[in-house]
Amino acid sequence: MSSNLISLTIKELENEILNGKNFVLVEPIYDSKMQVLIGTSKILTTKDIEKIKERCPDCLDKKITLKHTIPHYVPEEKRIQWIDYVISFIDKHNYFKTLSKDNKEFISKYLKMSLKDSDYVIWKLSQLKTFSLKIFEHTIYTTFVSILAYKYICITKKQGMIDGNELEKLIYVSILHTIGLTKYDQTFVERKRMDIDVSDEKANYYQYSLESVKLIHSEKEKHEIPEDVVEAILNHNEYLDGSGQPRGIGGKDISLLSRIVGAASFYEWLIRGDYTLKEREYKIYLEKFRQMKGKLDPEIIDAIDKTFQHVFTNITNQYLSDYPQSGKTR
Repeated sequence: MSSNLISLTIKELENEILNGKNFVLVEPIYDSKMQVLIGTSKILTTKDIEKIKERCPDCLDKKITLKHTIPHYVPEEKRIQWIDYVISFIDKHNYFKTLSKDNKEFISKYLKMSLKDSDYVIWKLSQLKTFSLKIFEHTIYTTFVSILAYKYICITKKQGMIDGNELEKLIYVSILHTIGLTKYDQTFVERKRMDIDVSDEKANYYQYSLESVKLIHSEKEKHEIPEDVVEAILNHNEYLDGSGQPRGIGGKDISLLSRIVGAASFYEWLIRGDYTLKEREYKIYLEKFRQMKGKLDPEIIDAIDKTFQHVFTNITNQYLSDYPQSGKTR
């Protein structure tokens, strides 16, 4: 879905290939018998250039449309397995397995579209899982929340128009926003945030978005992550009032991508107990989340709130069923 198209002559394309660039055709090239000479799935080589010169001389004076690409370094079978594995988490948590069929299909559809050629993102997911299952699960669930928050905003604010390219970027921000945590001590990052003392240690923790950016930039030869995605990762812990981390920016300096992922991440940590010292009723979490308006974008808080209203109803009904006489929390 990313827009990275370029038009080159055959001679220009040959020079680019010799300089180590990788391209695929946007449209097939046909020979004089109208048979496919070169398709759109293979990365072009100098041998392909020779074939075009020999069997399709009419192409020599024309510019052809190409898409810059990076050779796959994750086998297709592994990519498919990873995509299926990530999507399977929809049914592994109460907050998501009770989603409507439409919402589940929406998550599944856009994850498949965004990850099918994203070796780098899948590679980072595998590293997160090896580093910490807790952080990995947080990342996956934050991605689900982000996708649905974006969908709600599109339905209510954009006449239902889904920008596939923007949603792909959002998915990349969501999945990569925690990758900087792999630079920290595992036992440190797995502690609940409320258990971390107000000290330099906590301040250093919130610098992990900087580590994410450094890591992504250091591996730029392995991906084509757009710079606005990297910036959104950097700013996802910033608050509208300027009290966030790591730079203390606020307001319009925080992009929609950052605002969505920041709110989704906070919500996900909240409902799984990382902002409280013990498990509480869901309504307590919801009240805490709503109180973040002013720091987090109010429209995004409302989008997540409305999207997960079924959770509040289901959890409340289950709570009343478990404790019909008492007012005790679980």
